[in-house]
Amino acid sequence: MIKRALKRYFPEAVVLRDDWRSALELWDGLGSSEREIVAIPADVPSDRDLATGIGELRACALALATAIPRGIKKFNILFPHELIPRGASFDEALMEKLGNSDLLLFGSMITNSVTKKTFELLGKEETWLLSTSGSMRDDLGKENHFVACPRFHEGARLFTKYFNDEARSPDTMSEDFGIFLVRKNPFAKNPTSKARVFIFYGAHTYGTQSAADFFFSPEGASRLLRIARSADQRDWRDHLEGLVKVSPFKTEGRDETIPLLLVGRSRKIELLYPPDPKHSAEPVSVINPVLNNFLKEVSLSAQAYNAIKRYARASVLSFSGCFLFSFGLFYLEPWVAASGVLLFVFSKYLLHDWQPE
Repeated sequence: MIKRALKRYFPEAVVLRDDWRSALELWDGLGSSEREIVAIPADVPSDRDLATGIGELRACALALATAIPRGIKKFNILFPHELIPRGASFDEALMEKLGNSDLLLFGSMITNSVTKKTFELLGKEETWLLSTSGSMRDDLGKENHFVACPRFHEGARLFTKYFNDEARSPDTMSEDFGIFLVRKNPFAKNPTSKARVFIFYGAHTYGTQSAADFFFSPEGASRLLRIARSADQRDWRDHLEGLVKVSPFKTEGRDETIPLLLVGRSRKIELLYPPDPKHSAEPVSVINPVLNNFLKEVSLSAQAYNAIKRYARASVLSFSGCFLFSFGLFYLEPWVAASGVLLFVFSKYLLHDWQPE
């Protein structure tokens, strides 16, 4: 009955599909009633390319968009320099302000000082985390950033690729890599706290955004949850990591003379790690959602879940109206019968008012 109602009133909404339900399970607990979500983008130094922050800004928007339909109201975006009062200790300030929050960190140790401090704390038990990002000069004498996952190709460094190595910029990138990481919040004062930290970073901006896109898109989240359950990542709720590759793909009617670049927004995200045990021949991949389309999908999701509640209430009112009308006729009580008719009409109005414009 509910599915028929959704098809009638929300033909474009696909929120009841397994993807969305699995995504909600993957995000379960993120921003619970007693904790707020604090998103911390990179504090990009002035001598770096300011385009680095664009992917992080979009990633913040995606995280916020997925929080809306789950009824999360405590969502804050802070830059690292806003966390530290003048003259205060960096470590003490982070523990005081972030100890009881679910953290979303965007940017690697190179661009985000909070990510760097987080890795220093986590690295006491997992030293490999400290070598998952960095930069070095290549054969051309140019600095190039990389990410590395020790469980993928023995920790080989994965560098951003460019269409033109002589003119490197975000506009000429043709392939990038990103990492997402979920751990317990290392700043938590209470060792039994369920607060977590979610870190998204890449060799460059497209890798950072794609790691968040995969994690926060219903399609990517559902596939990640399926893999995490069946792989060796048993405690996936607070111990999960993944490596993604983003590359452009050809669209129908595309001009073949134009090079395939990430700036074109037609992107394919492949999950390189963890591998899918059921389909190990090729990595799981999703088509990177354009931000506007993703927000529209999330908006439909929120509408549909609200619609389910509203439809249930209207059904109860409709049933109650029919019952009162029948009761009034049987016992010759006109006021009861009239009340049943009004209740039934009101339930139909509730359904009519529910339809989207």
